[in-house]
Amino acid sequence: LSSSTPGVEATTMVLPFAKKSPFWKILETSEGFQRAPQSPHFSPLVGESKEQYREAQAIGMMVTHFSLLESFKDLEPYVSVSELNSLKASFAELKKHGFDVSAPLARINKLLALKDRQLKTMEERKGFDREIMALKEGVGEMEHKILEMERQLVALKEQRDAAYQNICQMESFAKDNGIE
Repeated sequence: LSSSTPGVEATTMVLPFAKKSPFWKILETSEGFQRAPQSPHFSPLVGESKEQYREAQAIGMMVTHFSLLESFKDLEPYVSVSELNSLKASFAELKKHGFDVSAPLARINKLLALKDRQLKTMEERKGFDREIMALKEGVGEMEHKILEMERQLVALKEQRDAAYQNICQMESFAKDNGIE
């Protein structure tokens, strides 16, 4: 890797393996690499694996990176939180090896935040729905009590009217019989 910035000395990145495989040419000329060129350092491979495996693992990571970018590009809006977390973990693993994954990680974090807000909104909605149902039940009970009280009121008015009628009959009887 050389620097083309004026005033900065050219530097060469030393990889933890020799690039011997013909797959590098294929990878570096691929459409995915042209759209999102990468210069990973693969330095964790030194402590993680034997020298003879490092180049193949690095090629695998390059393929994985472009495969993840492709699947990420076609991500549906209703993708699950677990799938987003899995993608995030995969990109984070590639980041440790020097891949520039800031754009996909930023997008994943935005989607996770959006999903979190959606989940909170749904939970709030469920809470409101429960409260509304409880209030409706309370209103139903009140309406039932009002109907019962109206029935009792009608019964009391009938009793009152019957009492007035008795009073009138007794007064009339007393008057007719000279009892006053």
